Formats: sequence, structure tokens, C-alpha cells
Amino acid sequence: YCDKLGGRYRTYVNNPEEPKPAFKPRIAAHESAIADCKAGNTAAGIPVLEQILRDNKFTLPPRGEG
Repeated sequence: YCDKLGGRYRTYVNNPEEPKPAFKPRIAAHESAIADCKAGNTAAGIPVLEQILRDNKFTLPPRGEG
């Protein structure tokens, strides 16, 4: 689930591989949440990524996914 949230963030909110000007500067809290997910610290990463996606008007995936 945490990885799925990070993937949606990269796909729809901020993908560093997109050409400029689409790519926005990295935000430390967002990058930290993605790093937390990759490190297995899902309790720290999930709430941050969920809020980012909600703030950007995206529907969250079901918790049982991914």
C-alpha cells in the first residue's frame, strides 16, 4: 500500500523524470515519506503520502491493494 501511494505520487503529483516545467522541486517531507516506505517504515510514510494525494484531489487506493 505504501509503495502504491508513492507510485501515485510519482505518477500524478511530482515525477522527477518529467521534463521541466512539469517537474516541481522536490519537497523534503514528500521525499522522506517515500524513503520511509522503501525502508519499511510504513507507519511514517503512509499518512504523509495519503495527505499529499488527498490535497491534490486524488482518490486513495483501497488499503488491501499493493
